[in-house]
Amino acid sequence: MGWSYCGERDDGEPIGYSVDATCEHPNCNEKIDRGVSYACGGMHGNGTYSCDKYFCEEHRCWHDYAKDEEDSPMLCKECFDTLNKMLIEDGSFDDKEDDGEWEWYGKE
Repeated sequence: MGWSYCGERDDGEPIGYSVDATCEHPNCNEKIDRGVSYACGGMHGNGTYSCDKYFCEEHRCWHDYAKDEEDSPMLCKECFDTLNKMLIEDGSFDDKEDDGEWEWYGKE
């Protein structure tokens, strides 16, 4: 099975890069597809740090909590904020040079 059509997400909607869709951010009408390049977290389904939704480039942002950008997920605002909260609670900000939150630079 290829990535063009690779099944359904939890709500029964089809997923894959050949599935036309619209960004799932409220009030955004940007045309996208339901391929991994638009998936919150970079993969289909609910991940450790991501939801089961698809967003345009403006409504996702890299979260650089990982030392290597390849391991850092591109998240929607809600998941980005949830990950920040998790990192604060587990003390991960102790390893960050400026001891501040990772900043959202996507469109809100």
